[in-house]
Amino acid sequence: MIVLELTASQLDNVWPEEPQHCRRRWWARAVRKLPTISKHSSCFGDVAHAVVARWLRADDQGLDGQGEQVDLYPPGWLDGRDRFGNPTGTLAPREGALIQKLVETAVNSGVPLREPGRRVEVPFDYMVELGGDRQVRIHGFKDLQVGEEEVVDFKFVSKRKYVLGPKRLARDPQFLTYALSLFKDNPELEECTVRVVGFVKDPADPQIIPR
Repeated sequence: MIVLELTASQLDNVWPEEPQHCRRRWWARAVRKLPTISKHSSCFGDVAHAVVARWLRADDQGLDGQGEQVDLYPPGWLDGRDRFGNPTGTLAPREGALIQKLVETAVNSGVPLREPGRRVEVPFDYMVELGGDRQVRIHGFKDLQVGEEEVVDFKFVSKRKYVLGPKRLARDPQFLTYALSLFKDNPELEECTVRVVGFVKDPADPQIIPR
């Protein structure tokens, strides 16, 4: 019997070690499915993720599936949509310019790379046993998976301090969820790597911070 259904980010939002997280808010959103107002920061992240995904889906010469140079900024690219196709808003041109600057900085610095064996926006969906006949369903998407043993997550943050360091990454529930998905997919896997690339969206000093 499934007693709860969570995405990786919802699990992160209810984690007891994080004082800013509110279990009552999480229950209203994840369990009761009450409507919420989309935050503008979510729209920025959705648009920026889509640009990075287009860059990663191109081949090593930057060509798309039709053999044409990939267009990172097609008509309507400022319109945000989540991974389920729901609209999340529209960015202003100045915000679009910031995303272009961040992506250009990332590409020029070699982060992220178009690594062999990469897969973009990889879905996962698995069950966790709680004992008896109770189960929790955890599902979501991995921004980038390289081979069978590595996941890279992209975070667009307002300040450098919000990019998780190695110690917090090792116990962060969202990243542990990504790691568990790798072991679920490949039971013979002995170890894995989960990394984060932080995009600091400071117009005066945009930065790319790989961890």
